[in-house]
Amino acid sequence: MNNRSRGRQGGPRRLRSVDDGPAQRPPAPPPDDHVVEASAFLLRDSAGRLRGAFSLGEDDEPGLALFDDAEMPRLGMTVMNDGSAGIQLMDTEGEPKLGLTLSREHAGLVVSTDMETPRIVLGLDDEGVPSLQMFGGDGELRLAIGLGEDHAPELVFFDQHGEPRLSAAVDPEGMTSLHFLGAEGNLQALIGLDEDERPAVELCDSQGNPRVVLRVAEGDQPGLALFDAEGSLRALLAENDESGVLLDLHDGTGQARIGMGVDTEGGADIGVMGPEQETRIQLGVSPDGVAKAQLNAPDGEPGLVAGVNAEGEVAVMSPQFDPPGGGGGR
Repeated sequence: MNNRSRGRQGGPRRLRSVDDGPAQRPPAPPPDDHVVEASAFLLRDSAGRLRGAFSLGEDDEPGLALFDDAEMPRLGMTVMNDGSAGIQLMDTEGEPKLGLTLSREHAGLVVSTDMETPRIVLGLDDEGVPSLQMFGGDGELRLAIGLGEDHAPELVFFDQHGEPRLSAAVDPEGMTSLHFLGAEGNLQALIGLDEDERPAVELCDSQGNPRVVLRVAEGDQPGLALFDAEGSLRALLAENDESGVLLDLHDGTGQARIGMGVDTEGGADIGVMGPEQETRIQLGVSPDGVAKAQLNAPDGEPGLVAGVNAEGEVAVMSPQFDPPGGGGGR
């Protein structure tokens, strides 16, 4: 080790106290032989074993290392050239197990199995947002807990390739949701509570578009909706206390064209609507066993009505117009 001496300018000052009396002159610079400069300092015990090192690394980054009696490094401190700093605790084999880092972007605590494989990372980003990450033995991220947009909490599970597959979140409005993701990261299914605190389940296609939605609406009324790839409603199955069970089939524009239902009294009916939502055909059976068929004019007014009562009697009438081919009503 090459050491050399030089003078040092000035020295430490102590603040005056009211009891100090007159101000004291600063101490004189130390003698040249009291200042030592070097690129490395080594500390050895009485047996000559290395127990400490204060030195510059390959990139002139200063570091301090403390060694056990087997000369294995157990604690290290380093200041990087980019201004970040780190502390590491090593096991008896000299492998880093616990680290603390601080940079301009984040502060973090790292628990690892070796130099290349972090297992737990607890950190704060440059805005003070905390996060916790857990890694597998192969170094792939498997679990992350953090605060997302507007500091909403989120929990994410990752597969063996480090891809997110399952997440649980509470949004800023308090809505909760559980997301299931495909291998490409697209949303495949969602379970959650909507803005009205009602439960819902969504099943999505490979592009993440909802195609099946199961929901319990206000009043505890269940409903099942089917959507096409463009997001248009194509079918709706629902139940309510007033109308019973309903099934609506919609066209490509989302307009209902066929409606079926069984009411709470036991009656059943089917309705076919035109493009303007006017009812053109109605088929039904009343609770007392009367079957009825009704064909309506374009304005929705009855055109042809036929019925069969419980005794088998048939009645047909045409109050508005003759059926095709003439003949009138009867």
